[in-house]
Amino acid sequence: MSQERPQIGSRLSRVIEQDGLQFRDLDGDGVLAPYEDWRLTPAERAADLVKRMNVEEKAGLMIIGSHYPGYSPLAPESEGKDAEKCEPLLNPVDMWREDNPITGVPFTEPVLATSSTENAINLRNQRYLIVRDNLPARGLATWTNAVQEVAERSRLGIPVAFASNPRNHVALVAQFGVNESAGVFSEWPGELGLAALRDAELMETFGTEAAKEWRAGGVHKLYGYMADLASEPRWSRFNGTFGEDPELISDYIAAVVRGLQGPELSKNSVSTTIKHFPGGGVRLDGHDPHFHWGQTNEYPTEDALGKYHLPPFQAAIDAGCASIMPYYARPMNNSANQLDQQLWQNPTTQFEEVAFAYNRTFIQDLLRDAMGHRGYVNSDSGVIDAMMWGVEELSEPERFAAAVRAGTDIFSDMANPRRLLEAVAEGHLDESELNQPVQRLLEEIFQLGLFENPYVSEDEAEKIIGAPEVSALGNKAQLDSVTLLRNNPIRAATGSCSKPEDLPIGYWPYQDRRGSTTAGSSHSRRTPRGNLGVFRVRSRSCNRVGSP
Repeated sequence: MSQERPQIGSRLSRVIEQDGLQFRDLDGDGVLAPYEDWRLTPAERAADLVKRMNVEEKAGLMIIGSHYPGYSPLAPESEGKDAEKCEPLLNPVDMWREDNPITGVPFTEPVLATSSTENAINLRNQRYLIVRDNLPARGLATWTNAVQEVAERSRLGIPVAFASNPRNHVALVAQFGVNESAGVFSEWPGELGLAALRDAELMETFGTEAAKEWRAGGVHKLYGYMADLASEPRWSRFNGTFGEDPELISDYIAAVVRGLQGPELSKNSVSTTIKHFPGGGVRLDGHDPHFHWGQTNEYPTEDALGKYHLPPFQAAIDAGCASIMPYYARPMNNSANQLDQQLWQNPTTQFEEVAFAYNRTFIQDLLRDAMGHRGYVNSDSGVIDAMMWGVEELSEPERFAAAVRAGTDIFSDMANPRRLLEAVAEGHLDESELNQPVQRLLEEIFQLGLFENPYVSEDEAEKIIGAPEVSALGNKAQLDSVTLLRNNPIRAATGSCSKPEDLPIGYWPYQDRRGSTTAGSSHSRRTPRGNLGVFRVRSRSCNRVGSP
């Protein structure tokens, strides 16, 4: 039983007082239900809530999709949309796409890209949402609070868990799906820059400080970090790795999980989704499996999987990572021996050649049973309708069924649970098969403290996010991460520059958030002023950070 008395935060729900304690009346019936009782364990509360949920609510919980403020440039056009006034705050319109935004390949039918906030919460029952916008601190907190109010009005009052890709690395502009913020949160070196420091203790500090900023803004889950071993420099995701040393990657992954999550998930944690299992760095000629020509994982070296690619994931599991993301790729039987014989499909076939989100051998037998992962499995984006390698002949409801039975719990960048509901209605899945994934997901939301108080203070968000103290730590890490690759004939820049025209060749001037002209490049490096900045454009009224 949990003994710590939590802070209760409600804007719409009544508060039940019992035994001198306070509890949120999330379902509005005036009676303390087990799932509302914070004295019970997350597992006990989740088990009670699963029994109360209908199939539509379960299916909605099992998808996680992009969501935007109504005034976002990424949101659909709507009546009265005004980015300068930050209106409307909540998105009022559903948005559909006809082609994949990454590959440009047309969908077989229009796909719901994002729902209106009301439809996301109350029609499609989503409770995991991805933050894509580069919002300033107050704007982020104001928006996440507004979405939580919509969730509080729902039948069971289940709060929203907001997720994001990394937001704490120095960047000239935010990059969709990779580094989704620039100039708002504290700015640290990129992943390779952090790896160059060879300082796992600093990595843990980074995670601890980043978690404070994220939770202050109402964001609870991070898509990261990449435990992939970089083995092919032509791979487009190379710069998101911690390099090519399995031991260093393992140390860093364990450290960042400890930093972000703490000893266990709590109201102060940011949960981690470590990716891309069982190692995305296995890239033939650098081709990425977002595209059909890069869909295979081929292992020419015997036991490369066990020696090089799996150890960082084992380190993440041992550190208690909340979830694991499988990659799009599929393993190929032209590989050298990688798995123990008992994991082979039969005496002559090592792999089932289907994408890892559909691959029960890798998810259940290897990840969960052999490696001990106790969290949930979060698919990569588009595994049902775009990058469905090895299961193209299945219908979308059949793909959902195959992935759920393989062990995938939640499906990324999806805004519509319709095909999952069809999988149940058509008999490909029994509703009871949704209960285990839903249980795992609810346990995380309970552990994060959101059922007691999903709201944050806008004033505190402004104080904590990008605060001078943590920004100074990030700036120092940028300077310390500078690595000299060749000392001849290149000469390191020295001296001081008082005017922009005095800046060294190879740099360009731009302004940091304080308006100071400073030298810089697209990579962290020591500058004459010892201070890196990025060029930013801010709207006058809502202070929303944009890009040139």
